[in-house]
Amino acid sequence: MISDSVRQRLEAVLHEEALDDRSRFDAPGFFDEIPLYSRYRQVGFLKKHGDPSGLLIEFALEYLESVVDARRSSTECFAAITAVEYEDAEFLVPCIYVCNGRIRSRLRSLRLARPVSKFAEALKRSLSNLKAATRYAVAQDTISAPGNVRAFITYRRAPAENLIALQELTERLSLKGSQADDRSAGKLV
Repeated sequence: MISDSVRQRLEAVLHEEALDDRSRFDAPGFFDEIPLYSRYRQVGFLKKHGDPSGLLIEFALEYLESVVDARRSSTECFAAITAVEYEDAEFLVPCIYVCNGRIRSRLRSLRLARPVSKFAEALKRSLSNLKAATRYAVAQDTISAPGNVRAFITYRRAPAENLIALQELTERLSLKGSQADDRSAGKLV
């Protein structure tokens, strides 16, 4: 669990990265994937407070919640935390991923499947240590990050109107003519 002092320091990092204004993600047509920090030195202090990856995932999910809570738009939205496994990474780099509107056309290149890589499975295990773990699901992107594993952590069920949960997204992408692979069909956990 993140202590208040760690949370404050991570909030300061968000401020440095100009990510403290959550309303920016609610703009019509907004579509981006933005890292929550840009320099390892910004999060190096986490080593003294526990597992840096676990703390970063917990904080990233809190941030996701705050982005969703700040939404005022009636536009459909898919929001998630993503992370890519890089061989030489010192720390996990969680990103906020938000797509407002045109969900199918913008996300048609995603091929989300059950986590099968060690990296995606490790993220799934990190979730199990959190109070709200049952709110989230992990999926592995099987195509759009060639040579690397890219994982999505998002809602099992949409907590707000016009927010698309993972299962609904995978169904839309596979039912409406995308070329989703067989592993994306069925229930993701």
